[in-house]
Amino acid sequence: MQMDQHKGTITRITPGLRGFTPKPWGWEDVVTNSKEVNYCLKEIFIKAGYGTSMHRHPVKDETIMVLEGSLIIEHFQTVATGPLAVKQKPAQQSRKMRLGPGEAARIEPDAWHRLTAPLDNTLLVEASTYHDDNDKETMEEENVPTA
Repeated sequence: MQMDQHKGTITRITPGLRGFTPKPWGWEDVVTNSKEVNYCLKEIFIKAGYGTSMHRHPVKDETIMVLEGSLIIEHFQTVATGPLAVKQKPAQQSRKMRLGPGEAARIEPDAWHRLTAPLDNTLLVEASTYHDDNDKETMEEENVPTA
C-alpha cells in the first residue's frame, strides 16, 4: 500500500488494498501495513474456544485491544537451551492475562505469546510496528480448538 510521504497529511485507506486472511482460528484483516512509517493496523477475529499458535516476533512491538468478547493472552517466559543462553525456548508454564471489551495490552518484541478466545467469539484490534511475515517464530501449528 502506498502512503502519502508528506508530513501532516491525512490519507484515505482504500478497502481494496486491505489484506484479509482466513485462519484456522478465525481471520485477520490488515487495514494498513507500511514499512516506510513502521506502522501496522489489523482487525483480528478469534472464534470461541480457539487460539493462535504460540509465537513470538523478534522485532514487532504490538498493542492489542479487545472490541468484543473476551481474550486470554498467555505469556511464556524463556529458558536457556544452549551455552551462554544464546538459544532460548518458551517454558511450559505461562502467565495468563484476561482482557474484556475496551481493555488493552502491549506485547513487546521477543515475547512468546498465544491469544485465545476462551468463551466468546472475540474481535480485537492490533496496532503495531511494521508487520513482516519473516518476523515470526512459532512453536506449534496454528491452533485447533483450545476447549
